[in-house]
Amino acid sequence: MALSHTQRTKRRTQIAQDIQKNSNIQKTAKKYGVSTELVKIACKENNVNIPLSHMQRTKRRTQIAQEVKDNDGNIQKIAKKYGVSVGLVRIACEENSITIPRKSHAKTNIPLISIIAELINTIKTQTQIAKEHNVTKAWISLIHIECQKAGIPVNPRSHQPKTPQNPTQRQTTTTLKHKL
Repeated sequence: MALSHTQRTKRRTQIAQDIQKNSNIQKTAKKYGVSTELVKIACKENNVNIPLSHMQRTKRRTQIAQEVKDNDGNIQKIAKKYGVSVGLVRIACEENSITIPRKSHAKTNIPLISIIAELINTIKTQTQIAKEHNVTKAWISLIHIECQKAGIPVNPRSHQPKTPQNPTQRQTTTTLKHKL
């Protein structure tokens, strides 16, 4: 006996829900007495993603890695295109012996030489330098430390003193400066 349109729609919805609950395509097809192709159609009609088989996942990771290799290693863009995490893109590259090019700071237009020049020639705080160059203070601090390690004579940086909150504290600070 043939199913009515309503019954067929209801069954396809149930099939898709079974797949959504992590059921196997073959087991679901057998349960409902339909082909695996009909299970896939039911999932598509109900906007249910069909889990990839091991072989399909392997093939997709190979495609992802190849795309990283062919597109200058922009892993964020590729992850978005495939709807996967950046971590999975890295794993795919590792599995396929593809080296992900590291971003250099030269590509991000950070004026490294002018930052080092300011660390050598001025007494600006790291925060001031960071704001002027639109970078983080942590980045300026790292450059400062690396310059010191390399023997580059950068000026020592002091933190700006906090302004006292009440007049008594301000007066004490001023008095101490005059005594020194």
